[in-house]
Amino acid sequence: MADYWKEFEWKIKNVSFADSFLCMIGYNIYNIDGGQIEMKALKISSVIWLILFILLAIFIMMRHVDGAGVVQTMPIKLINLAVLAVFALIVLVGHLIWLLIVRKRQNI
Repeated sequence: MADYWKEFEWKIKNVSFADSFLCMIGYNIYNIDGGQIEMKALKISSVIWLILFILLAIFIMMRHVDGAGVVQTMPIKLINLAVLAVFALIVLVGHLIWLLIVRKRQNI
């Protein structure tokens, strides 16, 4: 019985955010190979980020006045989209690094 609790405690301490997210949406993370978990988490998070960036881009282009009361002209909207694109590139680099790590783990 003590071994069971030690294993359970290890699982609780070493669960990642991706694993807990997969648990929230219904995946049983302990019956799936680790590489499959990471690849599914990568795909899910990629879709979430893509949807978020699309919604933010639509919001930026549709608003007429920002929170400070400044009228949004087309050059200001394009600057806002450029800032969003820089953030998207940072996230993309993070995802590419994550993809390389996952593929390297699967090949080992």
